[in-house]
Amino acid sequence: MAGLVMLSASKRGVRVPFQSLLVSGKDTPELLSRCRERLGDLRGRYNLGVIYLSDSLSADVAGIVEALRLHTGVENWAGGSAIGVLGIDGERFDQPSLSLLLADLPEGSFRCFGPLRAVSEDQELARWREDATPFFGLIHADPRYPQVPELIKAVATGGATFLVGGLLSTRSEYAQVGQRIGQGAMSGVLFTTALSASTRLSQGCSPIGPRRTITRAQDTRLVELDGQPALEVLATDLRTEGGEAAGVHVALPRRGSDTGDYLVRNLMGVDSERNALVVGEQLVEGNALLFCRRDAAAARRDLERMLDQLAAAVKAPVRGGIYVSCLARGPNLFPEPALEVGLIRERFGDIPLAGFYANGEIAGEELYGYTGVLTLFT
Repeated sequence: MAGLVMLSASKRGVRVPFQSLLVSGKDTPELLSRCRERLGDLRGRYNLGVIYLSDSLSADVAGIVEALRLHTGVENWAGGSAIGVLGIDGERFDQPSLSLLLADLPEGSFRCFGPLRAVSEDQELARWREDATPFFGLIHADPRYPQVPELIKAVATGGATFLVGGLLSTRSEYAQVGQRIGQGAMSGVLFTTALSASTRLSQGCSPIGPRRTITRAQDTRLVELDGQPALEVLATDLRTEGGEAAGVHVALPRRGSDTGDYLVRNLMGVDSERNALVVGEQLVEGNALLFCRRDAAAARRDLERMLDQLAAAVKAPVRGGIYVSCLARGPNLFPEPALEVGLIRERFGDIPLAGFYANGEIAGEELYGYTGVLTLFT
């Protein structure tokens, strides 16, 4: 698990109210009608909207956001399309749905941006960052752009801005909502210390063997571990664990982590001639690596532990939250419907919550896989 990150506001007297909504409908008009009915008259009450929409609505995103802007009076939006969306009431897959979080934040305390392909594209954003020194950001990215990992690090500015969010997941268009609506490598919203937040990450894969050292690698090809052919080491760990190769991944422990945090990457193939493995990540000789497996029971235990620790750490009342979970979790991992949201609700009650199921999850400066990232606003 990643270590707890406590993000505290400099002005404790600032009240930051939130409201959330999770709705479904047979089409866009019915969806918007239900939104208007449930939201009521909100004009003047909120100034930021975070929105996640089912990928079946990707072509209608601009119209939906404009309709909500007119209804609520909210001019600033961030979000995008995803295969699954979630709220405190549950999760929605394979039906037109949207998850919405509205916030009332102090003037000048946040800025939406993108979609963009490089930070240098937005000079106004650069000037705002220099003046406001944002400490926290909610980021949405398109997995088709190879420069996304570098963009994450650029926006994080050496760790000065802690980021959460994820890669959008869709079977149609990768619609992003930011300063404008469209497609690009990244969009999102950055916040100053006028907002207080706490975030933590839960892993979805558990180790099946000991921590090992990469002793020979070529780009993404894992040739040797601890001086032994990588494929033979994997076979040894699988025999010791008593399992099969199905669902096995590699985990790359993060240097400097005091909580055993690791990045999970896919096993892409086998080079049987060299007894080597092909991994979905550039490998560095001398770094640590271990094998792991998707495990519903272990993932639930880790999520429960994360929620307990987060609940103990958060001292102020929780006003709202964002939860980003891997698309390989949810109904693709847990037998119980909406298990993750149900556990969050168990710990924190009916808090305003929005979120989506991602193609990769962002926490800090890193891009994770098979994880759940919960951020609570206080």
